[in-house]
Amino acid sequence: PRSRGLGDVYKRQQLDSIQQLGIPLEKIVRADSSVHLECDRVLVPSLKSDQFAVTPVDADFLQASVRSQFPDALPQRRLYVSRDDARFRLLRNEEAVWPLLQKLGFERISNSELSLAQQRQLFREAAIVVGPHGSGLTNIVYSHPETQVLEFMPPTYVDLAMLSLSRAVNLDHWVLIGEGNRPPKGVDPIARQADLTVNIDSLRQTLTAMGIELSSS
Repeated sequence: PRSRGLGDVYKRQQLDSIQQLGIPLEKIVRADSSVHLECDRVLVPSLKSDQFAVTPVDADFLQASVRSQFPDALPQRRLYVSRDDARFRLLRNEEAVWPLLQKLGFERISNSELSLAQQRQLFREAAIVVGPHGSGLTNIVYSHPETQVLEFMPPTYVDLAMLSLSRAVNLDHWVLIGEGNRPPKGVDPIARQADLTVNIDSLRQTLTAMGIELSSS
C-alpha cells in the first residue's frame, strides 16, 4: 500500500516547529501499529498531565526561542485573532465587534493563513491580543510579559487553558463571557463547539477597564 506523506499526518505548523528545532524532516518516523523499532537509546518526551499543566521550563524554553529568533521585536501591535475560518465557536456578531476594534488600531489576523514564524513574530510584537477562545490564542505564549489578552468565551463553554498559558509567561489576561443562558449551577459549561455573541457594551466596558482609550471609537 502507498505510504502517506508527512503532510497527510502532521499539520503544517507541527512540521514548521520540528524544523525550527533543527530536526530534518527526513528523520521523522511515523509510528503506528506497523512500525517496530529496536533502539540502543530512546529519548521520549512526556505528555502533559492536562491542558492546564504549563511548567516554567516549558514557558522559558518557548520564550527563549522567540527571543533569539526576533531579538528586536517590541510589544506595539494590537491583534484581533479571528475564527472566521473555523468550523465552530464562531463569533456571530463579528461584523459589530470588528469595526470597534479596527478604530482602536487592531489588525485582524487568521492564523490558518500564516506560517508558524509569522505567527510567532506577530504575537511577539503584540501589546494587546483579543479573540474568541481557540487554538489560535496559544501563540500568546510567545508574547512579552505584561501583554494584555482579552479572550471571548461562550457561556456554555468555559476553558481556562489560555489563562494557564498567560500565567506561565506573566500576561495580563481578561475573559469576557458572551451573551446567552449559562448552565445550571453545578453543571460544567462544556459545550465545546458552541458559537458566541459578545455584548458590545460589555466589550466597551472591558476595554476601558483594561486601560484602552475609547474616545476615538
